[in-house]
Amino acid sequence: MFDSGPISMETIASLFDPSRECVKMIDTEGRLGWMNAGGLCAMEISDFALVEGADWASCWPDEGKFKVQAALAASPAEPAHFTTFCPTAVGTPKWWDVSVMPLRDPLDDHYGYLATSRDVTHREAAKAARNTVLQEMRHRQGNQMTVASMLMVVYAARDPALRQFADDMSARLAALGRAQAVVGRKDGPDAEGYPLLSLMDVLVQPMAGPDCALYVEGGRDIVVALEDVDLVGVVLSELAVNSVKHGAFGQSGTVTLTARRSPDGVSITWTERAAHPVEGTFRDGAQGLSLMHRMAALSGAEFRLDWRTFGPNAELTLRS
Repeated sequence: MFDSGPISMETIASLFDPSRECVKMIDTEGRLGWMNAGGLCAMEISDFALVEGADWASCWPDEGKFKVQAALAASPAEPAHFTTFCPTAVGTPKWWDVSVMPLRDPLDDHYGYLATSRDVTHREAAKAARNTVLQEMRHRQGNQMTVASMLMVVYAARDPALRQFADDMSARLAALGRAQAVVGRKDGPDAEGYPLLSLMDVLVQPMAGPDCALYVEGGRDIVVALEDVDLVGVVLSELAVNSVKHGAFGQSGTVTLTARRSPDGVSITWTERAAHPVEGTFRDGAQGLSLMHRMAALSGAEFRLDWRTFGPNAELTLRS
């Protein structure tokens, strides 16, 4: 029988049985002592007696098993949090966001753990789909930049006057390729993310035309979480490409990138002022604009774009 400490099992059941999350009581040896009704349903377990007393870590595949073991091995016991995959008792594949909280009695003696697992399968599926699309986009963009660079070199070989231009553009395309590699890589120079100033430099600077002034303000101490690197890359790349084709990067003007912390998270603002009125704008339903809005929604961020006569004002707010 699981020792529930100073709180009766009846009280615990009344608190957690209605929850749709999988709530478990684990003893100090890592054995399952109790599971709420919502958890039995989520894990598709017909009767708790089938798993009562089982080693909790052994219920998980290898990756999850190691995370559970690490969470229970801390001495002194401390809270833990992780996300991992585990199928249900009947084999339904699911991802779980897991929190483990040590339980202590009034004398501060540790007598077990309260573990909560939330089903985040839909979130992880959306993330996987997004990453698949981004990988395909990066692959195609890489191929296009390679082909464009080769064509310029071939045509420039026929006209010495074009060689310097071809060399400059080839260097720019190579920089864009490095930018795409940064966006696709999940191991930036910082273990927890990627410095925002470095990301701006590698994504935007290569596309700034010689007659356009690019100003970067703030952001020196801001690190973009790894899960937001793709989003920042897509938004800045889309804005820069549109500017090259229609706005300040393709003609004289200014682009100002401003980064700051706010109560809502991290805000990145793009302010563009071309020398002449810009005709090629992002339109409602256009692929680039839709992509930026979809990416922001998937990441729990907010993207706003206000089109002006001489270029757009855009703001991306990251919640992490």
